[in-house]
Amino acid sequence: MPITIEYSQFFNPTGTYANNPDQPYNYSLISRVYDLYDNDRTIIFSGIPSGLIVAANPTTTQPFDSVYIDITEYNDYVLVSGNGNNRWSSTGAESFLAAYTSGGFWAIGNDNNDLPVGIILTGLSGDANSSILDIEFTGIVLTMIAFNDAETTISASLQKGAYYTFNIDVPSSYGVIFNQSDNFPWCPANINANGGSVFISGSSFAGSGDSVLLPNGFNGYIAWENDQLNSYDQSMYPAPAPFNNDTLYEGYGWGGTYANEILSNYTVIANNSGNSGIAIIQLNEYAANGERFTDLIPPLRKLYVNFQAIP
Repeated sequence: MPITIEYSQFFNPTGTYANNPDQPYNYSLISRVYDLYDNDRTIIFSGIPSGLIVAANPTTTQPFDSVYIDITEYNDYVLVSGNGNNRWSSTGAESFLAAYTSGGFWAIGNDNNDLPVGIILTGLSGDANSSILDIEFTGIVLTMIAFNDAETTISASLQKGAYYTFNIDVPSSYGVIFNQSDNFPWCPANINANGGSVFISGSSFAGSGDSVLLPNGFNGYIAWENDQLNSYDQSMYPAPAPFNNDTLYEGYGWGGTYANEILSNYTVIANNSGNSGIAIIQLNEYAANGERFTDLIPPLRKLYVNFQAIP
């Protein structure tokens, strides 16, 4: 059967009835839409002020300026808004951020060490010009490699973002190389020297050669910075900018990214043009993106209604 909704129940009424609604529109109804079923999608509005009518269905607006990110096993849908420069941030206390990083990949995480969850998710696709909706994120899998055989001369090319343990002494003749292979400023590798000193050489992306000699017992990281290979005796290296206040470690998974668009579709049956205080609409079976309204992710399962002053 139809459901009846008082006009006063609409969220955030402003008294301004724009013909072309902005997104998100001022009038959105979240509660009680869940009571609708495919076989009866009729909604009766009561208590509508005189001089106000229900107008045609609002359309989607582009470009979108906010998205919902589904972080599995932690938060179903985090709302983040775009603020330019490929940065999308939340306004809640959790300080979530999605951004293109100085490591040459996209990531999701937070930039606040006081939070109990410091997740970082890396993107497998996209570049600095990609839409956030085109990025498929995946949880970090940290590469960990150990060198244990003291009788064998090793030759290794280290990769950024990986963890290496040397349980052997590594003189310069062993040929352990760490190059800045791409033109991104974030280029660290974690080193644990357990079996003697470790000599590592390489070249920056610009072609400058450099080397470091790490003492026995060193547990920290090396990084290419301004064409120089530097070492830092601290166990965890920082995450790439703009996540500088966090450390890089494995976190949760990613379920999907969804534009916060107006997706509801309805047909006006009675619009209150006679000032009866009553209007009737029928919610269309399919949303603007082609999905059934009842199959949309919960944050998008909202009814946006376009109220206008009688022309």
